[in-house]
Amino acid sequence: MSETERAREALEREMYWLGGEDGGAATKAQQARVAADRLLQRLRRDAAQAAPWGDPSLASGSGTRRRFKIVLHRMLRPITRRYDRLAAELASVQVTLADCVLQLEAETNRLREELARLTEPAETAPRGRRGRS
Repeated sequence: MSETERAREALEREMYWLGGEDGGAATKAQQARVAADRLLQRLRRDAAQAAPWGDPSLASGSGTRRRFKIVLHRMLRPITRRYDRLAAELASVQVTLADCVLQLEAETNRLREELARLTEPAETAPRGRRGRS
């Protein structure tokens, strides 16, 4: 998969989750799913980089101190890279769980609507005729 295809897929996924299925306000599960997906993307990006350039601790300080931090980080990177991959995998599991929660919410809503539809005729039937054969 090329870089443009991955970027397009990420953009489509982000637009889908920001818009939601009904285009209304996002539920807590949808918000959690979006946050988990953003975390996953950031952790995967950080795991692939020699140094996480978006990290404010690497960009702060004077020029000499900043260079020292970057050199130190790059020297320790082989040790910490494994944990970055593990964190990205855990975030992937979190995204999968959030997807399951969203599916369960949709199924629960569908079943509630069906239950309301099935119990509605019994409540609106005339009282005198109910229960007689």
